[in-house]
Amino acid sequence: MSTKFLHILTIGMILLSILVPSQAEAQCTNSMLHPILPISVGESEDTIIISTCSTREQYSIITDITADYAYVLDISGGGFITVYQDGTLLDDGLSPMGLVALTSSDLEVHWHLNPDCDTSASCDTTRVGCITCGLPPGPENDDICSATPIQVLSSWIGEEYDNILATDSPESDPSCANYEGEDVWFALMVPPSGEFTIEGRAGSIIDGGMSMYTSSDNTCSGTLTEIACDDDNGPGFQPKIEMQGMMPGTIVFIRYWEFGGGIQGTFKIGAYSCQAPTNIQHAMFPPARCLIYWDPIPNVTKYDVLYRVKGTEEWERATTVDNSRNLHYLSPNTVYQYKVRAYCGQWGYENISSIIEFNTANGPIGTGVPFDERQAHTDSSEDENMLGIAPNPARDIISVNFATATPSDVQLTIQDVSGRILYQNIVENVVGNATETIDVSTFGQGYYILTMQTGNKRWVRKFVTL
Repeated sequence: MSTKFLHILTIGMILLSILVPSQAEAQCTNSMLHPILPISVGESEDTIIISTCSTREQYSIITDITADYAYVLDISGGGFITVYQDGTLLDDGLSPMGLVALTSSDLEVHWHLNPDCDTSASCDTTRVGCITCGLPPGPENDDICSATPIQVLSSWIGEEYDNILATDSPESDPSCANYEGEDVWFALMVPPSGEFTIEGRAGSIIDGGMSMYTSSDNTCSGTLTEIACDDDNGPGFQPKIEMQGMMPGTIVFIRYWEFGGGIQGTFKIGAYSCQAPTNIQHAMFPPARCLIYWDPIPNVTKYDVLYRVKGTEEWERATTVDNSRNLHYLSPNTVYQYKVRAYCGQWGYENISSIIEFNTANGPIGTGVPFDERQAHTDSSEDENMLGIAPNPARDIISVNFATATPSDVQLTIQDVSGRILYQNIVENVVGNATETIDVSTFGQGYYILTMQTGNKRWVRKFVTL
């Protein structure tokens, strides 16, 4: 028989013998010790042979026991086993028999034919194995004080975890999703915005539940208060919790379990937050138009550009799903203020930038970038006919169609939203319509700005790569 005896035995039989107490009334004992020397089991995964010739009229001593570990005992010809620890009956039952040690004291194991304590002198092999030692370790985040830290990112990037061999937490049961134990724990710090979303995704666990707690002292040892609980608001039957208005820097604890219990497996979990727009820039087209643009943010459903004449109270709003917006029909020779707001998540919660100013008389002022340092879009029908891009969005190749009224050298430049030049070429002596084919396959997914310049004139188009 294999040395890893516990992997050969039927798991259901072992667990049944651990969980279901014996119905025997007698407490069978023998007076003949065999073998003479105690047998050490330790924490080895391998099954230990007690004796190759034990009889059902003997008893054996097993040493190096670990409290709360599970063990299995067996006699090859079958029979009845009675186990004492610290002079008290620990368990009894038919072979093979599983039990859990209450202390680290030695086990005194008595071998008999049946629950009636009948004996036999026939020779059989007796064995002992450590069930707990043969199992993989449980999850590191099995309890709240070993919670796995989760970083709040700008988009959902989930990592895979599991609840294999997770135990039931001693904390009060959560208020949703049919909790039956076998839960694991995570922790995150509330970001500066006070808003975030945490979301589960399916692995081998299809249906999960999740609850969220704050602590009275911001640690795992404080008094917990459940602040949210969810079952199926995420993809499929997975949980999703959205929070807003929380105190930045607060530590929250997240508890995850399989709906209804009984299934141990894998799942994914990740947290993300709506960011305020960054790298906001503008280009002024005196006297009446200004282009506002910024870095795109993942998971944003729309943006608002809020603007007003400096010194006034009311904000006007220009909405876009893109990461740029033209402001038209502005008043000449006027200082304007603006800020950009991003909307995220199904609740539509938001985050907003600081206020920036520009002057329609002389171009941008404040934290924006002057027009001569960045390119800007143009909107007139004449401009639209001067420069075009196809396809847009693009994957590998774009065709740039452009035109000049008089013979000119045309410079074509492509930049990313940070201003980095990715492509630049001069097409000499262009007159009328022309086409330039450009490979954009290495650019990466995102927004790009194409500029055509001839003499002191400039045309700009924006395109997207997939």
